[in-house]
Amino acid sequence: SIGLAKDGRPIPITAGARLSGRLGGFTVGGLFAHTKKQGSQPSNLWGVARVRRNILKNSDIGAVFMTRAASGRDNDYNRVFGLDATIRFPGNVDWSIYGLTSQTPGRTGGQSAFRTSLNREGNFLHMKGGVMRIDPQFNDELGYLRRTGVMKSFTDIGIRPRPLSLKKYGVRELHPHAVWNYFNDLDGKFLAKKLHTGFTVFLDNGGFFEYSENPTADTLDKPFRIHRGDAPIPAGFYDWNVHQIKINSDASRKLSVNLDLGKGGLWNGRQKSIAPQVRFRPSYRFYVQAGLSRTKVDLDPLNAHFVQSLLTIRSNYSFNRNMFLDALIQYDYDQKLRNTNIRFNFIHRPLSDLYVVYNEQSFDTPEAPAAGRSLVVKFTRMMSF
Repeated sequence: SIGLAKDGRPIPITAGARLSGRLGGFTVGGLFAHTKKQGSQPSNLWGVARVRRNILKNSDIGAVFMTRAASGRDNDYNRVFGLDATIRFPGNVDWSIYGLTSQTPGRTGGQSAFRTSLNREGNFLHMKGGVMRIDPQFNDELGYLRRTGVMKSFTDIGIRPRPLSLKKYGVRELHPHAVWNYFNDLDGKFLAKKLHTGFTVFLDNGGFFEYSENPTADTLDKPFRIHRGDAPIPAGFYDWNVHQIKINSDASRKLSVNLDLGKGGLWNGRQKSIAPQVRFRPSYRFYVQAGLSRTKVDLDPLNAHFVQSLLTIRSNYSFNRNMFLDALIQYDYDQKLRNTNIRFNFIHRPLSDLYVVYNEQSFDTPEAPAAGRSLVVKFTRMMSF
């Protein structure tokens, strides 16, 4: 990814440019950036180019090109080419498809990716189904892939009835739905699944309640350490289910609350989670919200027992339509780590901004290093030609 090393360390971006607009009936866009040399990581030039054209009444076709080239190294690059299309039919039905291929020195064999889906979006019935294939050697260094060498099949289906008999109870809509994803390797062997089957009740005031079952399965090719200080989970196949409840109150009120509850399995053990959140919005200009996410994990075969807690406080103040101040504070109780981010944004003209960002990271431990602090100023100006 641009500005990140393979191990997650940030790499400074020395310069960048963005282009967007219309040219001869085509919608075009481009993004270019140059990153500094850091350690053994050479400086790189990154680029993305995109072109799209409307066809028929409301369909479109397009192409994309993405590249990374290391300075002074002819055999250190990554290129991705692709075509895509979205064809819209009568009856709220659309068909989407894309195909990509990559080029990376030292990689041989299949380096392609493909995805196609058919979707119907209606007021009562919505449904989507499709497949995606990623070859083992496909490599997109501007993106992130959880897995390669897989075939994914997916479906998303649900109905949205609005029974008049429930209107007197403040119920606007019911939404039973299922979102299922299955993963096989390219020889057809089952690898993983992620299923969500839920029933949501939407209220007239904007609040909702949802209960869901979330069966999950995954295959570990090598041991996986889920928590520092505990033994890793052995390689193998794992299957578990999580029951989840979500409750959201009316977000338009000055005071609103959300609550997520979860209980079930996790790899070769079990988990319980709770995530309450409170939001206070006294006016349209200002809001502050605080939430705590707490998960208790017991992996009995490994004798691993731990609690993961994360406190998040977020606020925003709007001076006017062009000037905003945002703040985010997070505290990880397990690592005793505090992160603070304060951002000022001034839109000095359409699509042109001034950002002033302050970041701070510190550990609340006796042997902790000095807090890391940074102040970043970013100015953007959109030019028409």
